[in-house]
Order: sequence, then structure tokens, then C-alpha cells
Amino acid sequence: MELYASGFNAWNQLHFDHHSNTASPPPEKTEPDDIHAFTCVLRDEVIDHVRPFLSYTLVNSRPMGLRSAGMIPKGREEAALRIRTAGDDEIPTNFVEASNGIVVAYDNATNSITQHPSIHDPISNTDNKTSFSLPQGQAITQLVSYSTGFAALSTSGQVYTWGAADERYAACLGREVDPQNPATVPSHVPDLADLPTGPTRKLSAGGYTLAALTAGNDLYIWGQPSPASASKSSPTILADYLTDRPTPVDINNKDIADIAIGDDHLLALTTDNELYVVGDNSSGQLGFPPDTKSFIGEWTLVHIPGVEQGGKSIAAVVAGPRNSFVIVRSNDTYRFGRKEKVNKSLN
Repeated sequence: MELYASGFNAWNQLHFDHHSNTASPPPEKTEPDDIHAFTCVLRDEVIDHVRPFLSYTLVNSRPMGLRSAGMIPKGREEAALRIRTAGDDEIPTNFVEASNGIVVAYDNATNSITQHPSIHDPISNTDNKTSFSLPQGQAITQLVSYSTGFAALSTSGQVYTWGAADERYAACLGREVDPQNPATVPSHVPDLADLPTGPTRKLSAGGYTLAALTAGNDLYIWGQPSPASASKSSPTILADYLTDRPTPVDINNKDIADIAIGDDHLLALTTDNELYVVGDNSSGQLGFPPDTKSFIGEWTLVHIPGVEQGGKSIAAVVAGPRNSFVIVRSNDTYRFGRKEKVNKSLN
């Protein structure tokens, strides 16, 4: 499998220098250049999980194991190493951090959620935390964070959101805020229940935008424009979708297999293996040179020559704050730890 990346690279967080496993060795510069086209940066037999942060990237692959690229800030080294990644019996992300520094962790043994003021509290096992649990003891299959809050997906496909008690960010919750369902406590998003194409199967979040994918591959988006995008003079299609309630999104009548959201950009993978992008491209995070397309206001198809040639297909998309990642597999490979013949269609 291969990992392609594009975008912000100020700390070399897109370069994994390890002999032949590095497809693109880091340039010998004091200040690395951003990458303005999707470029292969890592190869391994199996790529399980990618966790991008502002200045560094963690990748769990096999047989290499947990790898890092970029600069892990002082004081976060232990936290970075203790972040568990996906496994057969683990949820995709059980430890997430919002942009405001608040951290949420999930214990799948007790079905409990704990919220901490900073990343250092759960690592130090302090008592400085708040505990939650979902109604009826529901287990969580996914946990995501955005700038000021969090969202959780239960095993029954129900979505719960919570975050800052600040009306400026209420749209990110996607639900009503009242005494029974305050902003600061995980509460159900009713508009994502009983959807026409089935329950939610995946969440994504970043900046002030959240998204849900249904079992029938429909995409719903909600939230509000980030301060950066609000200042752009170019109109964006996202303005039609970013409201305080989940809104269905159509991308050329395509079914959506995967979705990823950065600070101000989105990637959507269709079931027929096409990659569409929209939003901020000031660092090349959408795979285009920023001097020609610094902001993309409509869903735009991206071609990755290394993927489209040689019997390869996209397995998943991931977004960092200002960069993007595409996990690529051959069409006869191990898919996230399970050997299977992979057709071009992901249906």
C-alpha cells in the first residue's frame, strides 16, 4: 500500500525518511517546501491508520509499525507515542484533541467518555476530568474533534455532539441546545436519525465543519464557515450546506465512500474511486498549485497519475489541518489487515 500526501509541510510532516520505504525523500533545506500535488510519501505492506496534527503526522503501518514525521512539540512526545491507532478490536480514534486544546478519550471497556482540559491530563492520570456516557450504555465506534468540540458515533448509528458553551459555535452542534441537552454534554443529533439510506456509518470533522456518511453512501454536512473562509472573496459551494442542521450534499450524483475534513478544506472519495475536493488550497492541500488555485469554491475532480495508472485504487482519505492524505492500494492487496480481491468499485 502507499500513502500520498499534499499540502502544508513546514516541519517535514509529509516526509517519512526510511530507506526504500520513502517514496519522496525530504529536501535538504532548512525550511521545507509545501507539496502542491499528491505525491507518494510512504510505502508499506499495510497502512492501517493516519493521524495528522499541525506539525507532525503519525502513521500506523505493517510491518513498520507506528511511524512519525515532522516535529512533535516538546511535552507532547509521550502523548504522541501513547495514542493508540486502529486495530481489530479498537475504534478508529479513541483519543482526540480539539483545536482549543481540550482532549476527549474513550474507554471501550467501560463505554465511558472522559474530557480533559489538556493533552497532559490523561497521560498523567490526573483527576482533572469530566466523565460522560451515552444513553442506554451505547458503545462508541468513532470519536472526532473539530475546533471547539466533539462528535461521537454509536454502534447503532446515532450521532452525538458537544462542545463549547458559546453561541458563536452553536451551528457546529447540529442540534437544539436547551436545559435538557446543553452544549457541553454529548446529546443526540435528531436530524441524523431515520435517514432514507440508513444510519450513519462514519463521521468526519475539522475546523468548524462536520460530516456524516450513511450506510447507503449519502453525505450530510453541517457547521459554519471558518473565520478564514468567511474572509475569502471567492464564493464557495459549502456556504449552501453549512447551516446549524445536517444538510444532504450532492457531488455529481455520486455515492460517497469516504469523507475527510481539514481546517477549511474537504476531500470526498466516491464509490467509483473518484476524488473530489473543495475549499482552501493556500498550501496546496487540495493537490493543485496554490498560485493557480488558492481557493476552490466548487467540488473539483483530482487526478493522481500514480494511482490511475498501474491497477491501483484509493482505499481512504484523511485530512490534516492544512494538508491531505490518500491511502492507496493495489487492486489485489491487503485492505486494512484483511486480504481480499479489490474491485475498482468500492460498493
